[in-house]
Formats: sequence, structure tokens, C-alpha cells
Amino acid sequence: MDFLGISASIICGIHCAALPFIMLLTPLAGLRFLAEPWIEYTVIIASLIIAMISLVHGYRTHHHRTLPLRMAGLGFVIIGIGHLFHDHGFNHIAVSIGACLVAWSHFINWKHIHN
Repeated sequence: MDFLGISASIICGIHCAALPFIMLLTPLAGLRFLAEPWIEYTVIIASLIIAMISLVHGYRTHHHRTLPLRMAGLGFVIIGIGHLFHDHGFNHIAVSIGACLVAWSHFINWKHIHN
């Protein structure tokens, strides 16, 4: 689950960081659907569900350390704050940072489980 969580978070971060460039090329490549808000919200919701399942399981079953949960929580708060502001530069930076925190929390959770 942690690998899936890391992957989903990285995909979310790449999507948000690359979206301005994708928007420039979408009319030429037929990828306009990638700029739709439902794509981003679907990835965020999937990442949140995977994080909750994976990190809570690691906490309860294996290591009882709250750092991965706190990091993921902070990451999702930063993602949420990024979505409150419609300045696309800030939004993309905040969401990318939040996604990196969530991915890092999965990595730390994985390390705690395997130590």
C-alpha cells in the first residue's frame, strides 16, 4: 500500500507541476481532459484514501509512530490551502509540495514497518 501511496502522490505532484505546460500542448495533442478539475480531485481523493488505509495500518499494526500520519496530514492541508487560492503559480507550488510530503510520509511509514 505504501508503494501505491507513494506512486499516487508522485503522480499528483507531477500532474500539478506539469499542468501549465500540458495546458499549452493540449490542443495539439488532444490531452485537454488532463486539465479537467475532476482528474485532479480524483487523484487527491485516491491519495487520501490510500494514505489513510496504509498509514493507519502501519501505525496500528507495526510501529505506533505518528510522524508519517502528521506528515501526510500536513501535506493534505497544504494541498487544500493551495486549492483555496486561485493564483495558479501558488496553487501548483503548494499542491506539489503537499504531494511530496504525502509521498515522503509513505516512505517513512514503509521504513518504520521494515525496521
